[in-house]
Amino acid sequence: MTANLGGYLEFADTETIPYFVGSLASTVELPAGFRLGGEIFSEKELKTAGESELWAGPSLAYGRGRFWLAATFGFGLTDDASLHRGRILFGLNL
Repeated sequence: MTANLGGYLEFADTETIPYFVGSLASTVELPAGFRLGGEIFSEKELKTAGESELWAGPSLAYGRGRFWLAATFGFGLTDDASLHRGRILFGLNL
């Protein structure tokens, strides 16, 4: 079970828009450093009471040493979320 929280800034023409991102995943270990599981991930614009997007779907990850790579294909769960959304994450364990 893994949980991640973070944020990013969108730099629009004359303004900066902060976003919150989060995810929750559960995986099982496969041979050769692979992991298969499911993930729920979200994105929320903080500047306004705007969109709150949530996706869920299968994920596949690979790790070697301190480095890992994960890919998820999500299906939209909220009205504000797109129908599908994929994402690829690269990580380094410190």
